[in-house]
Amino acid sequence: MFFFATLLFLPFIFYTYIMRKIGLYNSLFIGIVMVALFFPPSAEARGSVQSGFCKVYQRDPDPTLQLVVYLNRQQRDGISLRFFSGGEVQELAWYQKDALQGQRRRFNSEGQIISSAQFSGGELNGILEEYGDQGQLLSRKRFLSGELHGLSEYYNRKGALERRVVYENGRAVHMEEF
Repeated sequence: MFFFATLLFLPFIFYTYIMRKIGLYNSLFIGIVMVALFFPPSAEARGSVQSGFCKVYQRDPDPTLQLVVYLNRQQRDGISLRFFSGGEVQELAWYQKDALQGQRRRFNSEGQIISSAQFSGGELNGILEEYGDQGQLLSRKRFLSGELHGLSEYYNRKGALERRVVYENGRAVHMEEF
């Protein structure tokens, strides 16, 4: 009985470890990932993955997990996790019909977020935020259909606003420096 109870709590122990590794900000996102990984909706087909989770490993020198992606009829459709060779999460993204859809987050090897972007139909569409080594915001850019559009803000390494630029269809139309 103790053995089975321990097995039930292993995913939650793993969740707590990941939550500490990449911070509380990402904990809800990782919670969704945990449910998806431990309770997959469909199974792998023999020989190749038609639908279900596909795991890609690096073989040299030791097998290391590089990528976990959900496939639906051999197209990325759902969550995708990319890992550093040490096992840390490098990228967390969502796909729909083989195109980036929704939020994509990238992390450094210490688990700090380095970028967060919104996608629609595989194109940047929304806000792209880029972060420095200490977690400070370096830029906040707005995109529409893959092009810079609207107010973009750029910060120095200390977090102070350096420049604001207004873009229309990828072209800068107004700039303010501080």
